[in-house]
Amino acid sequence: MNVTQSADNPLLHHSVKKRLLVNTLHIFIGLLAVISFNLVDTWFISQLGVDALSAMGYLGPVVLILIAVLIGTEMTASIHVAESVALNDRRRTAHTILAGLSFSQVISLPISVIGFFAAPAIFNLLGANNQIALLGQDYLKIWFLGYPLLAFCMVGTGLMRGGGNAKSAGRLLLLATLINVVIDPLLIFGVAQWDGLGIVGAAWASFLARLVCTVLVVKTLKNKYQLHEHQLEGLNRHIALWSEFIALTATVAFNRLLIPLSTAIATIMIAQFGDFAVAAFGLTNLLTTLPLAFVLAINAAVVPFIKQNLSVNQHERVVEGLRFVVWLVLGWGVVQAVFLVLIYPFIVTSFTKDPLVADLLEFYFQWVPLTLTGTGLFLVNNAVCYSFKQNRDVLMLNLLRCVGFYLPCVYLGGQYGDSYGVFIGISLANIMMGLLALYRLKQVINTSKDPFPY
Repeated sequence: MNVTQSADNPLLHHSVKKRLLVNTLHIFIGLLAVISFNLVDTWFISQLGVDALSAMGYLGPVVLILIAVLIGTEMTASIHVAESVALNDRRRTAHTILAGLSFSQVISLPISVIGFFAAPAIFNLLGANNQIALLGQDYLKIWFLGYPLLAFCMVGTGLMRGGGNAKSAGRLLLLATLINVVIDPLLIFGVAQWDGLGIVGAAWASFLARLVCTVLVVKTLKNKYQLHEHQLEGLNRHIALWSEFIALTATVAFNRLLIPLSTAIATIMIAQFGDFAVAAFGLTNLLTTLPLAFVLAINAAVVPFIKQNLSVNQHERVVEGLRFVVWLVLGWGVVQAVFLVLIYPFIVTSFTKDPLVADLLEFYFQWVPLTLTGTGLFLVNNAVCYSFKQNRDVLMLNLLRCVGFYLPCVYLGGQYGDSYGVFIGISLANIMMGLLALYRLKQVINTSKDPFPY
């Protein structure tokens, strides 16, 4: 068993800026594919009317909560496989990959079964009226059936990125999105004399696309890491690795859950203004994921970079990488804000014909985009803390973000400015989050040695 540092590992030896940027761009393509996946669903569903769009608005926080659970598993598996790859320990890498994939199913299968039967109760809890609840719960049931497949796709591509294979991960996610784009309109609106399945057709299209992606993810991992050549040590070995996963997975998942949970609470607050406000708010949450995709790509690139370099005590490369990442996020903030201001009329007319929804969306694009820079800095700070195993710091920061900034600002904005005030509140919360994150990141960058105990 070889546990020496790999001489051809690009994360350890190539140019810091170039390697981080290249990996970020590869991951960004994959994330754009994932986000486009949901945007395509929402765009086609929006053609069915405001009720269908409102149903998606109620579904948004639920889907984000479920994805947050998988993000915890994905990040944990990625961190563990990055350490194994940095040490060139092929046997440990193979075991980690298999344990990560199996752990994703241990987590997702029970949630899938429970969620399928709980779908009607979920809509009642969110306060949807009967007509919208009936539309949404059928979609949600099929979505829950495909949840284990989504787990395979997310955790599998996370394992690829942890091993430095971001390009393959991005290509697989892009392929899944292209399949979804082709199948979506056929199943939603029908073909020839068949009228289609409506909103449920979008859920089935997602299911089929993720099934194809799952098969290809498993095949790619098997071939790259020769998983079939390693004598596995049975269930006990898997359970031992699962026990290592649980603590970090739970921490990451809980921290990620705080965001969609606060979004769900905000949705309940906003429902008092009418279904048009819920539809607009749901759309803005979905559209926000598009500009934030680049920051999430940075996060996914920086975590294995930090972990692998820390594993071989290359702290100078870590500090150089962090300094580059902060400037990258600041530059991204300006570019995405200008871009959204230029194209928002096209976005609004593409997603809705309802004048009330359109008016709220226009107001959002006038106030919020530039403040997303603060959200970007906050997310990068979280990723850095995870890399240095500062899980408690992430928990406290996320609690402060949701309970101290986001929810109070949304509530006060709604009280004093109705549905328009909500977006002003979100902008203020983003600014406060960004200032806090920038202060912490500057502390790390100005430290010449290992910034945190490791």
